[in-house]
Amino acid sequence: MPMTERRSTHCRPWGIGMKILFDGFWLLDGPPSGRLVVKEVLRAWANHFPEDDIVVVVPSHARASSLDIPGNATLLRSRLRLHPLINGIELTVAARRLGVDLIFCQNFSALSGRSVVFLHDVLFQSNPEWFTRIERTYFRVMIFLARFAGAIVTSSESERQRISAHNPTLRKVIATRLGVASVFSNNAANRHVPDLKPGQYLLTVGRLNIRKNLVRTIEGALMSGTVSPDFPLVVVGDASGKKEELSDSARAAIADGRVRFTGFVDSRQLLWLYSNAALMMFLSLGEGYGLPPVEAMALGTRVLASDLPVMHENLGEYATFVDPADVSAIAAAISESLAGSGPGVPEPVPSWEAVVRASRAALAEPLAAWRPRGLTRFMYRKLRGRDLPLEVPPSVVSEFLLRKIVEALRGATFGFTYRRLPGLHFRGRGVQVQFPRHFTAGRGVALADRVRIDAYCREGVVLGDNVTVGAGTLIAGSGVIAEPGEYVRIGARSAIGVNNVIWGQGGVTIGVDALLGPDVVIVSENHESSSIDIPIRLQGSARAPIRIGDGCWIGAGAKILAGVSMGNGSVVGAGAVVTRDVPPYAIVAGVPAKIVAYRGQGATYAS
Repeated sequence: MPMTERRSTHCRPWGIGMKILFDGFWLLDGPPSGRLVVKEVLRAWANHFPEDDIVVVVPSHARASSLDIPGNATLLRSRLRLHPLINGIELTVAARRLGVDLIFCQNFSALSGRSVVFLHDVLFQSNPEWFTRIERTYFRVMIFLARFAGAIVTSSESERQRISAHNPTLRKVIATRLGVASVFSNNAANRHVPDLKPGQYLLTVGRLNIRKNLVRTIEGALMSGTVSPDFPLVVVGDASGKKEELSDSARAAIADGRVRFTGFVDSRQLLWLYSNAALMMFLSLGEGYGLPPVEAMALGTRVLASDLPVMHENLGEYATFVDPADVSAIAAAISESLAGSGPGVPEPVPSWEAVVRASRAALAEPLAAWRPRGLTRFMYRKLRGRDLPLEVPPSVVSEFLLRKIVEALRGATFGFTYRRLPGLHFRGRGVQVQFPRHFTAGRGVALADRVRIDAYCREGVVLGDNVTVGAGTLIAGSGVIAEPGEYVRIGARSAIGVNNVIWGQGGVTIGVDALLGPDVVIVSENHESSSIDIPIRLQGSARAPIRIGDGCWIGAGAKILAGVSMGNGSVVGAGAVVTRDVPPYAIVAGVPAKIVAYRGQGATYAS
């Protein structure tokens, strides 16, 4: 995939947010309901989970200015054109490369158990006669890819049952309802549709195909005797999918203005049409959800809907229901609805937040319940001497595991030159070990990238079990080979930060469980400089051992000079220069370092 076009300045807090790869294919192209779901879910996700890091994948030809992308999201362009290929191949690859926690897809899942796919419906399985052969072939790919998803989300309980009945081997299927477009719920200004008067038309909305039952809808409206050029049936939507032929009476009604086709209308025009219709009719033969009547209900418009389980589920007692296959019943229901006192009590319209929370929870709960085990747990305990924290996202653990496997292979390949105890040994890129026969590494030692160890000295350099050495650190037993130093000994489970410098000419001992921050300098040798007649480099040096006790913590940029002894559990503040001994559990800071506090009364350190 190409590089991202726009990067977010948003950072997620460690252990709280998730990294989400979002299928944005339908932001540019797709059915109106599909575009609505993508746009509203993306907006709700960014609003309700601002700690999540969202990466939106869109087709390569999409113009960024035409996409409604939240400001805290990153835009990524795909190279492929077909939706199934983008999701099945590119989203899968991008998810692994970016280390995402969850992939949110529309209809076509990525090839990953971290994928949550929103499957709108599988009507092509229950009613294949409503679809063309090409459509059925295309939709079968949805089911194939859905087998790889960690969870499937759909828009209604009715559709959840249909999906499970036709595809019993799929993983868990979750039902959640859909909200309405933001423009319907935030009092946005609507746009008048020319040649229509408020309250003087019937309305039906949806894509024009055989499933939407348009012919019977028109025939029922004509049979009711209510439509006329001054009180028309308005049909909103574009032709899509398998079509049915209009009857002669329907064509005549179109010709004389009793039936009007608007084609596609924008959101503000649709808002006006819903708000001012005398009756909104939705007489589809089958639906996964059926969003138009829910939108009409949200605006208080009377609704006549198909007598289907999903319509009852979404509309409750609000709408009038009729058999969509019975033209006479449709005609009678239109007349009764127009003569009635008004719609019933509306069902609460769900929020898009509910869709987002259900989708996020579909994988967030398994992630929260995830337990590191096996090789990962073993490697982490060997390296750190403790269990892996449970809140670490699996994507991070996977990357950690892969990196450590590579480093362990380097350790096994290049570590034969020096003495080391049996067990895992991790070695980053560019590690240099000079005079390897003088170097001993314990089990689980980890040398990060560009660590340099010059082990030439009388007693060598020794790293205890599970010692970690940060990138760019230099550990040297001697300054020059003509004047060999004494030793460097670092106790088990101690962590040496990045870019540390440890000189062992006078001998350096660091106890167990010690922590050294970045850029710490430990120098056990000083130049003599008393004479002004001899160059300093010729006056020799004064060496004195440095001892850093068990459990000490040395802050970033601190300097420990020759002859200093630090008691167990003591702490050195960042940037301090330590020139004299530090008592156990004392906290020192400043230049030169002075005692500023003690860690506690009667504290003891068990090594």
